[in-house]
Amino acid sequence: MRSIETQLAILDNIRSSGAIVMIKLDGERTNEVITVLIDFPRPTEKKAIRLNGDNLNTLLESLIAEYEKLYGK
Repeated sequence: MRSIETQLAILDNIRSSGAIVMIKLDGERTNEVITVLIDFPRPTEKKAIRLNGDNLNTLLESLIAEYEKLYGK
């Protein structure tokens, strides 16, 4: 698994292509307190990718993998 620093660099590249990348820590939930999201601001055929869980490193890795599966690197 890549380091969080490497994952954030990849997500920054995704952001620079026009996507919105979010990491949310939810104080209202007791499990799956972390949400990660890639969304797109303009009307597009691309769908948002949203994952919930408790391990940031695992969530970011899965988010990147799903993005690359759907939209390429």
